[in-house]
Amino acid sequence: MKRWIIGSLGLLLAVVIGLAAFLALNWAETTGQADPSASDVLADSTPPGRAAYLAGRAGHHGVPSYSVTLSDPTRPGVSYHGGEASDDALFQSASLSKAVAAAGILTLAAHEGVDIDADIRDHVTSVDIRALPGGDRPVSLRALLSHTAGATVSGYPGYRRGKALPDTATVITDPPRPSFVTPPVTLSGPKGDYAYSGGGYTIAQLFAEDVSGQPFDALMRDLILDPVGMDSSTFAQPVEADPDALARVVGTTSPRVIGAGIFAPLDDSWHDYPAQAAAGLWATSADYVRFARAVMDAGAGRDSSVEASVARAMLTPVSETYGLGVSLTRDADGAVTRFGHSGANSGYRALFEADLRTQRIVVSLNNSGSGGHAFNAEVVNGLIDVP
Repeated sequence: MKRWIIGSLGLLLAVVIGLAAFLALNWAETTGQADPSASDVLADSTPPGRAAYLAGRAGHHGVPSYSVTLSDPTRPGVSYHGGEASDDALFQSASLSKAVAAAGILTLAAHEGVDIDADIRDHVTSVDIRALPGGDRPVSLRALLSHTAGATVSGYPGYRRGKALPDTATVITDPPRPSFVTPPVTLSGPKGDYAYSGGGYTIAQLFAEDVSGQPFDALMRDLILDPVGMDSSTFAQPVEADPDALARVVGTTSPRVIGAGIFAPLDDSWHDYPAQAAAGLWATSADYVRFARAVMDAGAGRDSSVEASVARAMLTPVSETYGLGVSLTRDADGAVTRFGHSGANSGYRALFEADLRTQRIVVSLNNSGSGGHAFNAEVVNGLIDVP
């Protein structure tokens, strides 16, 4: 009996640690940035000076590989790489996927004549949205993409490589994981209140697949990746489905620490994310800068491969600090001054920031599940503000 009690306590402890790790992953996605103490050092704009600084900070934070790209009107894009990274090296961009997915889904809606404030339940044919808890209420793309639809499931820990991946409908209704890890998506939360939800993005992903009749990765390639020039990036899940992309992946090695390799260590590997809109984009930092620049230009009425109406919708606040697919920073008068997003997948951390006043964009991707968030925050906050 004593042995049974000890074993049960051990199992309970493992569950608690697992839940803490999962919550830590999602906390890292949605919290603010760290102290921008790097600004003074990063003001040394010479490539050798910045490269040396970034390498030192990566070592300090335990980041094996990283890719950082800075772009402003005077410099189309300057990239810095460390470890195994190079110009075309792919990292999981985690929740930075949401901005690209939002742009694609909004573009599809515009082409199909679907108003983003209209009820989309009849457009989703693979799942009876009305049968979901809370699905008796209208559901719009604006609500789903702004995290105000009452959708549940904050984030996804992904699946170990080699596992058969569920389709989008199954991710929503019956995901093959213990329910305490990834439960089915519901719409039972308060409607209109901001509540971060990868599950809501998965419903929007299913809308896009059902309306277009295309797999999500192919649709995003047609609508966003190719037009923007994100030639090295892909939504393919698993990435093995794209052999060229697979050859350029930077794997991750994350220890068994909270928020790192959910739920177990990773050894030069990664997880797969069938919730592609929420977390499934593999990208280079330079490609992601191209996307952010396209949104910025379109929102300002300049020529862009992203439609102006799509960019304006993304950059219009729905809640205090979120538009559609992007977090927003506003000045004292309420005007949007910056947009961006943070991201945390198992073993990867990502962050981007775009300043509408200076037109500067910084993207940082790395393969550290433990120190990666602090590295990104320090670097992006430093570079976004330097002269």
